[in-house]
Amino acid sequence: MAECRNFLFTNEGVTKLSSGINAGVTSISVSDGSVLPDPETNQIATIVLRDDDAGKYEIMNITARSGNTLIVERGAEGTTAAAWAANTPVVNSVTAAFFDRVRDGEGEVPPPDPDYGDVVLLLQIDAFGNMADNSLVAQSVDVIGTGVIDTEQTLFGRPTFNNPGSVTQLQNYVEATGPAGTYQFAGEFTLEGWFYIDSQKNNFNDFFTNDIQFPNAQYYQIYYTAIALGINTSSSPAGPAFSYNVAPPYGEWFHYAITRDASHMTRIFINGVSQGTPDGPRLGALGGPDVTLVRIGAGNSTEGDNGDSDFHFGEIRMTKKCRYTADFDPPTGPFGVGE
Repeated sequence: MAECRNFLFTNEGVTKLSSGINAGVTSISVSDGSVLPDPETNQIATIVLRDDDAGKYEIMNITARSGNTLIVERGAEGTTAAAWAANTPVVNSVTAAFFDRVRDGEGEVPPPDPDYGDVVLLLQIDAFGNMADNSLVAQSVDVIGTGVIDTEQTLFGRPTFNNPGSVTQLQNYVEATGPAGTYQFAGEFTLEGWFYIDSQKNNFNDFFTNDIQFPNAQYYQIYYTAIALGINTSSSPAGPAFSYNVAPPYGEWFHYAITRDASHMTRIFINGVSQGTPDGPRLGALGGPDVTLVRIGAGNSTEGDNGDSDFHFGEIRMTKKCRYTADFDPPTGPFGVGE
């Protein structure tokens, strides 16, 4: 049986080679080693070097770090050790083979999600900039507009998605589409994700919306402003809207979740902390039976000054079950999947 080694990650694990290396060295120097993990016994940190112009990449495992010097295993996961020039980016990343390696006893992963059977959307971004749909039932996921994968602004060692926003609605966002009713939440639900907002936003900005024309009974909007977190919905009696006079964090990654429990009480959490007295009971469905889509970062086309949201996001998960009814510790790694 292979030695069990735990994987380490940091949220800001991006640096550069301070000097060029050949394919044979196992000690490399980087410009800032402090942004990378410092493995101990039975721990490794996976780093990825890539040169898109040359069409090459290499995965290495850091086994030890002293200051800016890394001791590494070269050519990991079937990649080929190569020569790399000074200033090549070095990214502490979850690789595409991460879950496979863990399944085979090679390291630590998030535990299996016991509620995976209720997951309708799970978006995750791998180390190579692929937006992976790991939903229980595959969805159609499209990037609309000019949003891009960002390898500098990382979360859990992975690149993230940079949604540039716009002053005009429905220009830049990510859309997931499934069968009718997929994004209707008639009972319990948890809508959550990791977000990074660079600076204060003064208008309405959406985490999630289905953009069904207001006041159609299928419409909902999970939003934030400079002074509030809230939900708008035209469904009755799921409505009317409610909000908390709390601004989201700026300039840092945070976990956002909105939930409704079996008693139909609705809560909003930031980094696992409830933001106010639960609202409800909201007995009606969030959205109607014909809802086929959800949009992440899209402004609603009928809501005045509500342009598309300017933020980064990492992991997105939508579940037809209430995961959180009280304060909790937010995830410390990628969302898990089923057994």
